[in-house]
Amino acid sequence: MAQALALARFDAETDARPRTQRTIPHQSHWHRDGCGAKLAVFQDQPTDSDIVIVGGGLAGLSTAVAILEHSPTTRVTVLESRFAGFGASGRAGGLMSPLAAPVWLLSADRNAEHAWAIRTLRTMIDRKAAWLAQHIPESEVRDEQLAIEATGPLTGLGLNTLSTILTAAGVTHELTAHGGAQKRDRLMMACHTVNPFGTVQGLARHARALGAAIFEGTSVAHIDEDADGARITLGNGQVVRAGTVVMCTNAYTKSVGLPEQPKAKVVSNFMVASKPLDAATQTVIAKSGIFTVELNGAYVFYRLHGGRLLFGGIEKFGEMTGGSFEVPPQVLSALEALLAKSFPGVAPIEIDRAWGGTFHMTLTDLPV
Repeated sequence: MAQALALARFDAETDARPRTQRTIPHQSHWHRDGCGAKLAVFQDQPTDSDIVIVGGGLAGLSTAVAILEHSPTTRVTVLESRFAGFGASGRAGGLMSPLAAPVWLLSADRNAEHAWAIRTLRTMIDRKAAWLAQHIPESEVRDEQLAIEATGPLTGLGLNTLSTILTAAGVTHELTAHGGAQKRDRLMMACHTVNPFGTVQGLARHARALGAAIFEGTSVAHIDEDADGARITLGNGQVVRAGTVVMCTNAYTKSVGLPEQPKAKVVSNFMVASKPLDAATQTVIAKSGIFTVELNGAYVFYRLHGGRLLFGGIEKFGEMTGGSFEVPPQVLSALEALLAKSFPGVAPIEIDRAWGGTFHMTLTDLPV
């Protein structure tokens, strides 16, 4: 019941915010389609624990599961200020990327350890996808094809360099030319896609079954170190003690008073979901791969889910004003222009939902 009320308040806040002139709701595609029967049952009152995890997204809940799988008797508590999957985890594209972060790819063709890391990450992703398929049916994990497409000579050169690096690392892929006379390059490789919000909800259910205490609607005001570990002061003034605190709050970390904030930058990204598409349009969209990335100035990516196109490609440094899911009108217009450019032979695709969100990146563009 508390979960349903929290979601009702969230929907009311979303509906109360100013709209663009076309009244496109600012709400994640995943939240709209994922809330309801998949929700887990949560406790009501936090208590002292061995380990407290702040943040109920993919990172926080995966950490809870990993701890309890290795140490079933450890008391683990997860504190989430809104609902599990409210943040970046419930607003992503849903790709389990088989590629390392770009900074790790730069020297893999010259460094055996870096090549090993890229190859190992590929293997780990495959194992995690198999684990999700077995334990988290809500994740909707699927074996798909990732298509990375160059949109010009410069990005084509970069894609060829990436192919050389992947070959040196022993990662299976295929580099081909496409696009008629333009002969643009396309790199194809196996990948996995998920429903990110369903994954979060399933992880919450699994962590709960393993013994984790999960509390939604429970904000953390500040955390102080002491001789016995940490004192966690909640938003309502209650104090909870823990031997160890794990922060999995992503770009919301700054809302918690900490002895030291992480050295990271906040990035906002934006996505849209189309109205349901006819079969012919879906076929055109999926011709490159089930999950497609276009290497251009905006780094466009898109996929199909539930007969709809999910499309993103604009990032801005800093946090947008106006609300957690807000998409400024100029950003929405830019996304529509990119969408039209990606599918020039397709009838205009109508947008049904638009949403934004923030995440933390290090100075070398690695997620925190």
